Amino acid sequence: MSEFRPCFLQIVTSADGEESVFSAEAEMALDSLSAILRYRQGDGFVCMTIAADGVRIEREGDYRLRLCFTERKIQSGILSIGGAEGSVETHTHRLGYSVGENSVLLSMKYTLRFDSGKQEMKIRLLAQGTNNPEEK
Repeated sequence: MSEFRPCFLQIVTSADGEESVFSAEAEMALDSLSAILRYRQGDGFVCMTIAADGVRIEREGDYRLRLCFTERKIQSGILSIGGAEGSVETHTHRLGYSVGENSVLLSMKYTLRFDSGKQEMKIRLLAQGTNNPEEK
């Protein structure tokens, strides 16, 4: 895995058809088959690992989140808000990604199941390196 370097991150999320866009400065470490992205979102810190065996999202800070995604599998996760911890499940229908020399593309379609119901989700992510390639 390469060293962490700065990147621009854009995540387009669709929850039950309602789309939102999140953009931020982030850090990424890449190799030919996997990537790790780290970024701040509100009062939280997020680490996303993208690899051949799936995607893992972990968030610490204002709330805690642990989600795993493996294509055509159901995975258990954790969502903790305001001291109350609840279980969630992800059922990943489609997961595709590409790691380039200085970028990462990710597309996922999944169902997020809570105790109180479910949401149909889609995520499109682009992380593009911002450093000058001539810098050391």
